[in-house]
Amino acid sequence: MIPYIDLMKILMRSIVPALLVVLLAGCISTPEMTNRWSFTCRDGHQFQVVYDRDKESLEYTDAENELRLKLLQNDGAAVEPLRYVGEYSTDDNQDHVLVFVPAGVMADLIVDGDDSRVACQGNAY
Repeated sequence: MIPYIDLMKILMRSIVPALLVVLLAGCISTPEMTNRWSFTCRDGHQFQVVYDRDKESLEYTDAENELRLKLLQNDGAAVEPLRYVGEYSTDDNQDHVLVFVPAGVMADLIVDGDDSRVACQGNAY
């Protein structure tokens, strides 16, 4: 039979370090979760956005598209207000430009020019 003290030493050497690694891994990955957003627009359109770690690009996903949008920059600096831009084609071979303009939990989604601007409400997940 293993004495109580020896049993505690074994547990401290094996289980405690494993738990510490799991806890640290959870803390390290937590900030990335705030980079994931789900949006619903006034017109009913829904989409998700996942920012890259450096926030210079993002992944836009809706029911029809999965696009990489890049941060619009001028001479290496981000244009204000921030705008992420990407291009896509529809089934009828029409090319479109999508612009995502974040502002906190709100965002504007623009397709092919300002006349199609729609406001959207976001939630982090």
